[in-house]
Amino acid sequence: MFRKLCGSKCLANVLLVTTMWENMKYPGDGERREKELVGVGKFWGRLIAMGSKACRHDGTKESALTIIEGLLDKEPVTLHIQEELSRGVALGDTEAGRAVLDELALKAREREAELRELKQQMQESMANSTRESQQMLAQQRAEYDELLRRKENDLQERLRLSEADSEHLRRRLLESERSRSRSRCVVM
Repeated sequence: MFRKLCGSKCLANVLLVTTMWENMKYPGDGERREKELVGVGKFWGRLIAMGSKACRHDGTKESALTIIEGLLDKEPVTLHIQEELSRGVALGDTEAGRAVLDELALKAREREAELRELKQQMQESMANSTRESQQMLAQQRAEYDELLRRKENDLQERLRLSEADSEHLRRRLLESERSRSRSRCVVM
């Protein structure tokens, strides 16, 4: 998803920052976790292989400034999703948007399958079971329905936030393009 948002050419400008080092009771734990994050094929490994850098933030102002200074020397780049949006591609039709929609569709299919299975179990149980079993299944169904309702609300909220983020990105892109037309220096 990250690569679909940023695009491969932007990855050299990405710093993957670990935090909370100052809270480590056993620094070896943090170092093991950091190795796991940056390991080839794991979590950040592919991003690092494509030019991203990993660094540590120890919670101090000096550490934060050092990290920011490392970014100031980088050439400004346009994110892949910005390029797509600037070409008039609708958010849902961008690579990242399609990935989100595909994931949402997959989750919806999984929920539908779970619901079908639960209904089947409920029907079988109601046909063969005692009143107690029926009450238990009804309670499970109510709990599942509540869980389903909360997940659907969460998905709707994510979509709403995604649309808001898209509009924010679109405005920033337009501002950036206006700034570029006035000046060659752009800070993102």
